[in-house]
Amino acid sequence: MTAFAEDLRRPSRWPVLDGFRGAAVLLVVGYHAVRIVLESQDLVHAGPAPLVLWPLPIGKFSVDAFFVLSGFLIVTAWDGRPQLGHFFRRRARRLLPAYLVSAVVLVPLLAPHVLTSVKDLFLLATLQGYVGHGLTPAINVPWWSLTTEVHFYLLVPLLAPLLHRRFGRWALLAGACALSAWWWDVGHEVFDLPASVLPGRLPQFLTGALVGIAVRERRLGFFTSEVARSRWTARCAVVGLVALGLYLGANGTYHRRDVAFDLWIEPLTGLLLGLLLLHLVLRSEGRPSAMAGPALRGAGLVSYSLYLWHYPILAASVAWLGVSQTPLMTIPAVLLGLAASALVTAVSYRWIERPLLHGRRAPAPEPQSTPQPELVMAG
Repeated sequence: MTAFAEDLRRPSRWPVLDGFRGAAVLLVVGYHAVRIVLESQDLVHAGPAPLVLWPLPIGKFSVDAFFVLSGFLIVTAWDGRPQLGHFFRRRARRLLPAYLVSAVVLVPLLAPHVLTSVKDLFLLATLQGYVGHGLTPAINVPWWSLTTEVHFYLLVPLLAPLLHRRFGRWALLAGACALSAWWWDVGHEVFDLPASVLPGRLPQFLTGALVGIAVRERRLGFFTSEVARSRWTARCAVVGLVALGLYLGANGTYHRRDVAFDLWIEPLTGLLLGLLLLHLVLRSEGRPSAMAGPALRGAGLVSYSLYLWHYPILAASVAWLGVSQTPLMTIPAVLLGLAASALVTAVSYRWIERPLLHGRRAPAPEPQSTPQPELVMAG
């Protein structure tokens, strides 16, 4: 049995979460592939967009999905063993090895000037590259979400107790939504930080955490549970996300400061994705779920390595085959990039991620009462 198949057979309380992660990472890869090709043709601009490009921003919501799922899993991990040392060692072991290997390879190839900057190297080594202006875009665009993710990890020990109090959780979520709107409006400029660092994304993490607490501790009444399990709930969430994506696509930009609605996009997408996640988890209990199928679960298992490598490989393939001068090379370039990404992902997962997660020889699977917390992000 291959290592990958062995890992895929490991018991999990909620296999649907692996599938949710897998669907999100595949959407990320698809979104980036389309975006890179469009940029090579100089077709992506701020302002009103052609009708054919309106659906493109829907793919951006896969990043939001990762943050919602991260809130679910990371707060679950903290609640299971609320010890600072253990918690942060697990997070560091999960994030750093595969990331540092990718950085050692990509920085000299794509941004050799960074090697002469102690500040930039320090930011990258501590997963803070996103706060360095123009640093992550020069190397690997998806790295930005690592910074936001790490900031949430640092707050989890402080936020988790409030999330278990009936008044505290709703006050915290409401405050986070207000903070997010202010941050997207003027806050990020006041502090001279990117808009998508934690204050702008906090409602998404908290929504996922509240869904996780509600599911684990059975804090949903019978009526609420039945409504959440209904297919109509999932349909409404998906329709809402599609409508919101088309709205953003029509505008051709994010967060127009002169339109109040745009400032609430992150909290709204977080709530819709949280509702969808709640539906998937509840509906998967005691019945098979397409989201828990082997294909999506497999993509979920290797999602971190795929996240780390796919963007620069796709960009290099598009540039190498000259898509900007020869649009007919678009499909071969994307296929080449996807194949190379899959190969590098397999190597990274097998020889870097897996030995640290399960040991070089994985022990026999044992039933578990809670899902194994995984890193869940993309960009």
